[in-house]
Amino acid sequence: MPKPSKPAPDVDAFVDGLPPKQREPAALLVGCIRKVKPRLEEGIKWNAPSFKHSGDDRLTLNLSAKDRVRVILHCGAKAVPKRDTRLIDSDSELLEWASNDRAIITFKSADEVRAAERELASIFKAWIAASST
Repeated sequence: MPKPSKPAPDVDAFVDGLPPKQREPAALLVGCIRKVKPRLEEGIKWNAPSFKHSGDDRLTLNLSAKDRVRVILHCGAKAVPKRDTRLIDSDSELLEWASNDRAIITFKSADEVRAAERELASIFKAWIAASST
């Protein structure tokens, strides 16, 4: 008989367990993401908080470096057809485009996140809308 799998930690418990340098920026980013409408399904994937819309990953924190927190904006774990244009029309300097359907936002402090909260809300809403069509 197989062992029952352990439930994944919830996002808040996971963030609470992060090293101090990442904890506050990650908590602020999770708060920004939670304000996105429609509400996103959240969990832990790739050893970080990840947020899904309609069953597909869309926003995932990247915590691999100890001195920063990244938000990966993507279109799920599966390969998608190449796009000729960027998924969202944004001139935000926060966005580092890895490809036309994948962008990265990097923060080194909670103050940087706070300064960008309004812009993040706009980016996250646009990303969810564009990646879910």
